Amino acid sequence: MTTEAQVRPKRFFVPDGDGYLPKGLTISPWRGDSMNGVALGLIMSHALTAEPHYQAGHIARFTLDILRPAPAQRTTVNWRVARDGRRVQLLEGELESGGVVAARASALIVAPTPPFPEARANRPPPIPPQDAPERAVIPASTGLETRLVASRAEAADGRQSLWVRVSADIVEGFPATALSTALAAADFGASSMREYRKDWTSPNLDIAAHFSRTPRGEWVHSSFKPMALGSGVAVVDHVMSDLDGVFARAHQTLYFSRVKQAAA
Repeated sequence: MTTEAQVRPKRFFVPDGDGYLPKGLTISPWRGDSMNGVALGLIMSHALTAEPHYQAGHIARFTLDILRPAPAQRTTVNWRVARDGRRVQLLEGELESGGVVAARASALIVAPTPPFPEARANRPPPIPPQDAPERAVIPASTGLETRLVASRAEAADGRQSLWVRVSADIVEGFPATALSTALAAADFGASSMREYRKDWTSPNLDIAAHFSRTPRGEWVHSSFKPMALGSGVAVVDHVMSDLDGVFARAHQTLYFSRVKQAAA
């Protein structure tokens, strides 16, 4: 009998010299020859965490712009320093796959000097992941583990609430960091657009996450709400938490395209 652990994929990418080879987990649900937005955010954040500026500071902002479909082919990620200040550094990243630049990212890193203002109290989500019902938004075979949290207050406000964990390595031998998990959780806005799924696709165009502190742990919680006003674009607002409380807000932009109906 095949168990869930046996069928759960192990990694999104494998190393290939100074680049990476995408595996099945990276494939987009919209285009079978391209990578999905989660995979792009994961590999770009993975490469970022190796940068000395990132390791020495605190990430204050991460943005990801998806420029075009990213071919599911050999991928390279290059980060460069655009601003090298004493307290603030700006890094810019570029992802190339199949010979084309498919995504760009930026990371604002700060090196704050104590003393700091007193922290404002905030609470973690009322239901931790180990107590949340195992109501998956997507199958575990995607390399992501999700636990949907039912909250009457959030539902009344049109919000959804879930815990996310990246269960597969980003690159073989390299598990996801909390930053990578946060970016993966910030890509779940399309799951809030259920009423459109039959007739529309809603691929992600970008993610912008602003961090008040660096996330911690393997689970990230997102409480998110879409705004769709009939223009063909939806904006999704995320409030992101870990087991210690809220650490960031994120927004993503979704683009609607009508599903092509098969000929009768």
